[in-house]
Amino acid sequence: MIKETPRNIEELKKKANNKNSWRERLSAVNVLKEYDCKQSKDILARLAINDPVFKVKETAFRAAQALGVKGTRKM
Repeated sequence: MIKETPRNIEELKKKANNKNSWRERLSAVNVLKEYDCKQSKDILARLAINDPVFKVKETAFRAAQALGVKGTRKM
């Protein structure tokens, strides 16, 4: 795990917020899970709780758990 904010965090935020493409959101999750920073954790927690696509939600949930994020309820 990398203990810093990704250089392309703004691009990853946009991908994570793309309501038209679950694949883009999943792609963002797969990058964000490698970074142990507040912004990554916040995005992963939000997707783990709110994403409408199970695959994205599950992947974000597992990534958030691995990063020790509190407040993500069990699916």
